[in-house]
Amino acid sequence: APCPAGTWAPGNSSSCSPCPAGSYCPAAASVPLLCDAGLFAIAGSAWCSPCPRGMACASPRDAGRPCPLGSYSPGGRSACWTCPPGSRCSRPEELPQPCPLGYYSLAGAASCVICPSAHACPRSDEPPAPCPPGTWSEAGRTACAPCTAGYQCRFPARGPAAPKDLCAVGGYCPAVGAWVPCPGGSFSNSTGAAGGGTCQACPAGYNCPSGSSAFDAGLCPAGRFCPAGTGDPGPQACPAGTYNDRQGLRGTSGCKLCPGGNYCPGGNAGQWIPCPPGHYCPPGSEAPMACPEGTWSQDLGLATVTNCRPCTPGAWCPRASVEVSLCPPGTYSFVSSAARLDQCLPCDAGKACPTWGLTAPAVECALGHYCPSGTAHPTERPCPAGYANLASTSLVQEADCTVCPAAFACPEGTGHPSQPMQACAPGHGCPEYTTYPTQYPCPPGTFTPSRSITNVADCTPCPQGSYCLGGEPEPSGPCAPGHYCPNSTAWAQQWPCPAGTYYPDWGLGDIGGCLPCPLGNFCPLGSSAPTVCTPGTYSDKLSTAAPGFGGLGYGGWTGSGGWIGFGGYNLTNGLWSPPISLWPRCTTCPAGFACSDSGMSAPVVCGLGRVSGAGALQCIPCPAGFYCEVNATSWTSLNRTRRCEAGTLCPQGTQVVPTQAGLPCPAGCYCPESTPFAIACPEGTYNSDPNGKSLDD
Repeated sequence: APCPAGTWAPGNSSSCSPCPAGSYCPAAASVPLLCDAGLFAIAGSAWCSPCPRGMACASPRDAGRPCPLGSYSPGGRSACWTCPPGSRCSRPEELPQPCPLGYYSLAGAASCVICPSAHACPRSDEPPAPCPPGTWSEAGRTACAPCTAGYQCRFPARGPAAPKDLCAVGGYCPAVGAWVPCPGGSFSNSTGAAGGGTCQACPAGYNCPSGSSAFDAGLCPAGRFCPAGTGDPGPQACPAGTYNDRQGLRGTSGCKLCPGGNYCPGGNAGQWIPCPPGHYCPPGSEAPMACPEGTWSQDLGLATVTNCRPCTPGAWCPRASVEVSLCPPGTYSFVSSAARLDQCLPCDAGKACPTWGLTAPAVECALGHYCPSGTAHPTERPCPAGYANLASTSLVQEADCTVCPAAFACPEGTGHPSQPMQACAPGHGCPEYTTYPTQYPCPPGTFTPSRSITNVADCTPCPQGSYCLGGEPEPSGPCAPGHYCPNSTAWAQQWPCPAGTYYPDWGLGDIGGCLPCPLGNFCPLGSSAPTVCTPGTYSDKLSTAAPGFGGLGYGGWTGSGGWIGFGGYNLTNGLWSPPISLWPRCTTCPAGFACSDSGMSAPVVCGLGRVSGAGALQCIPCPAGFYCEVNATSWTSLNRTRRCEAGTLCPQGTQVVPTQAGLPCPAGCYCPESTPFAIACPEGTYNSDPNGKSLDD
C-alpha cells in the first residue's frame, strides 16, 4: 500500500517513515523533497509553509525568528531586510513607512528624527545640512531662510535677528548673505550696517586695509607715503634714491634725497645704507656703483669714483674689487691699474717667479734644471736622466741640457747641489747617457773593481778557480767541490767534473785537476767525493762512473719442486733475468763468487760445496740433489751439468762428483735424478739393494 502524505518509504522498505524536518512528503513519496528558501516544514509535513511576516527562516527546518526593529520581512523570506534611508521600520511585519517633511532617517532606523534647528533637511534619506552664514532655520525645516538685513547670522543661527548676530564693525550685512568687509581704502566703525554706504574714505597719511573699523590704527609706515583712500595694495614706497624716516607721510614731497656715500633702495624705511667696499655711491644713489676695472677699495661710504684706488704693480683688479688680486707664481706685472689676469706677464725664459705679486722676475734658474717662459719655481723642470746641467743658471729648454759623460751616471736633475753627477759603480760600466750607477752591470763571467769603465766589454774575465755572477767588483767566490772553473766562469756549478772523476775541495781551475775515482767506488758527474760500490758489486778499475746491479745472487727452495737463485737463475725453467753491469759501472759480482761488503775491489770465490748467482752478497751451500766440486760453482752450471745421477743421493753441500759406491741411494728406497731426498718404496714392495733409480726398482 502507498505511504500516506507526510511519510515516505524507499522502494525496498515494507514500512513508512515520518518526513524529516525541512522536507515535505506528498502521498506515495519514495524520497523526501527539500523545501525552497523562505519556506519551512516540521517533521511529518506533507507540504512546505511560507515563513511568517516579520520573521526570517534561515533554514527549511527553522519555523522562523522575529526580525529586529529597523528591519522588516513581508513573509516567505530566509533573512530580514534592512529598513532603507528616509523610512522607518517600527513594526517588522509591516512594510517601511516614509518619513514626513522636516524629518530624516538613515538605513536601519526604527523611527524618523526631526531636522534640528540651524539645519535644513531637503531630503529625508540624507543627514541634515548646516545653514550657511547669513541664513537660519528652526527645527523641522526643509530649507534655511535669509537673515534680516544688518545681521550676520553666524552658525548656528536659530532666528533672523538674534542680538549676537548684529553686523560687526568694518563691514556691512545685506539681507541675503554673510558679513561683507569694507573695501581697501575705506573703514566703518558702525555695527548693524545693512549696506556699503556706511564705509568712509581713509584720510591721507593713513592706510586702511579691507575690513578696517578705524583709520587711526593704520598710520602710514616710515619709508612710504599714503594719499587719501590708501588701502589695497597699501602704502606706496618712496622712489629709489630717496628715503623717509617719518610715519604718516601723505605724498612724495616728504621723501628725502639719499646722501653721498650711501644708497637708498625704493621704500627704504629708515636711514640710508652705507656704500659697501669695492663700490661708490653719489648723492641720490638707489644702488651701489662698482669701482671700475683696474681700481679697488676696502673702505665703506665712498661717494665718488675718484675715491677708488688704482691697482698696484704685481696685481690685477677686476670690477668691484675689495682687495688686489696678486699675479700668481710664474708671472709678474710692473704696471699699475691692471684689470685682468692676462695682464700679468709670463716669467722671462731662463728665470723663475716663485711667489705671488712679483713686479719683476725674482730668481735665476737652478743648476740641473731649465726654465722656459712662465716658470714658477727654479727646480720645476729638471734635466732628464742621462743628461746634466753643471754650470748654467739660464737654460730655457730641455735641449740645452748636456749629455752625461762616459764613466758617470746622471739621474734626473743632475747638476743641482742636491743631485751631483755620480761615479760609475764597481762591477758596472757607464757609457754616455747613463742614468744611474748600476744601470749596466758587467756580464756573468766578468767583474771589475774600477769605477771608470765606460763599456761592459772592458770588464775583467773571471780568473781560474773562481766564478763571477756579473755586476760585482770582485769574483763572487771559489769554484764548488766536484766542479772546475776555467777563465770567465759565470756560476759555481757551471763546469762539473766528468763522470768517473771527483774533486773534494773548493777553487779547482782546470778539468785536469779532477781526480780519478778509486777502486771499489764510482763517481757520477760533478762528484765531490767517491761513492762506494754497493754490496753485490765491485770495481777493480779506476774512474768508475756509475753504480752496478747486485745484491741478488743467492738462492732458496721454491716450495714447488725446484730451487731458485735470487741472482735470477731458476733451476726449474733455466731462465736468466737480471742485467750484468759493465765498466764504467761497478761490475756485478760474477756467479760462483760473493761481494758481501760495499766498496769491494775484487769478488770472493765461493769454494767447494757452495754456489752463488751473479750479484750475490754471499754463497750458500750446494742444494741437496746437486754437487759443487769446483771453487766457483754457478747456478747455471749447477742446473745443466751438476745434477746427481739417478741411484745416488747427494746431501746439501756435496763437494765431490757422486758415485753409486760413494753416495748410494739407501736400500728400501729409490732416488731419481737430482732428488733432494730418498723416496721410500710404497707399501707391498721392497728393494734390498742400494742404488735404486725409480719405482720400477
